[in-house]
Amino acid sequence: MESLHSPQGLEIMTRRQAAESIGVVSVKTLANWAARGIGPAYTRIGARTYYRVTTIESWAAAELQKIA
Repeated sequence: MESLHSPQGLEIMTRRQAAESIGVVSVKTLANWAARGIGPAYTRIGARTYYRVTTIESWAAAELQKIA
């Protein structure tokens, strides 16, 4: 999956890319989690939502630790 780069050089991804990388949630699930204040941290730029690649990786690893 190709990530985007922010002006600061950070690797970021769209909500759809984040959902695909997690592999178990839909775009709608990520949107619901954001509305409820749970799930991975995100940034909004205008009407779009972006996630840092490192944030998604860290969040997914932490979630896996919870169920291990």
